Amino acid sequence: MNKKFYIYQNIYEDILQQRDKKIVSVIQENYYNYDFFYSPAHIEEVTASQRNEKDASLATRRINEKLNNIRLITQNNEFLPSLDGAIINSREEPYECMERVMIDYENTTLLAEKIDNEFLSRQKEQFVCQLCNKTIESYPDFRIRKGIDKQNLKHINDVNPDKLFEQEKVIASLNEASAILHFDVTKCKKWNEIKYIHKDIEFNIQKLYEVLEVLGYKIEKIAKSRMHDITHTIYATASDIFVVEDKKLYCKAKAIYSYLEIPTKVFCKQEFIDYLNNKEQ
Repeated sequence: MNKKFYIYQNIYEDILQQRDKKIVSVIQENYYNYDFFYSPAHIEEVTASQRNEKDASLATRRINEKLNNIRLITQNNEFLPSLDGAIINSREEPYECMERVMIDYENTTLLAEKIDNEFLSRQKEQFVCQLCNKTIESYPDFRIRKGIDKQNLKHINDVNPDKLFEQEKVIASLNEASAILHFDVTKCKKWNEIKYIHKDIEFNIQKLYEVLEVLGYKIEKIAKSRMHDITHTIYATASDIFVVEDKKLYCKAKAIYSYLEIPTKVFCKQEFIDYLNNKEQ
């Protein structure tokens, strides 16, 4: 059985625009040796990338180019969500997936961006918890109270992502971070308990992203980036290798996968190129 690869949308863009000759070459050489997968998260990104384009015909042409590029590389292999089971391995034209994405665009993608914007604001100021209607301290204030000063914050952000949840300051802060998020991080289920239940994978990864943000780890400043990073990290658990370009996503995905004992490997582009060039793999 071929290994399954899940590559981040920016790398599809590199291939389409021929921006990185090495990644284009190595994928072309190994095209039939592995299975590449996309997910609805890719299609949401493609759609969002053109929503501010005033020229409708130009936006349509660009979207079609991006979708065709995904189709050629993945051969329509797709990961889909499941209501009561594991992430589904399917085959579907990206154009068909986009039709569903567009139907629910305002109720899913745009709503998620709004929620993420509200979440990111907590990095700057106090907020009112919708669950308990109490004013909660900002995340920077929380970090100060827990003794995570600039030096400690730098150390946390510089540590090997695989070892992040082993750091003293991180361990000491988990209980209170859990209280803020109404989620007991220390008791979250590991991969063997959740791998066949998509909604549990989604919930645990979503909450661990929030924990990392409370702790000040690789903070995102743009809601769209945060939302897409989380959904890609969820779908990529169904693959053998998750290939990313963004350094923050690379570190957060590695930290979360390590903590949840998810076997999916996280590679940057160069690590992926080296992997494919190693014919013994």
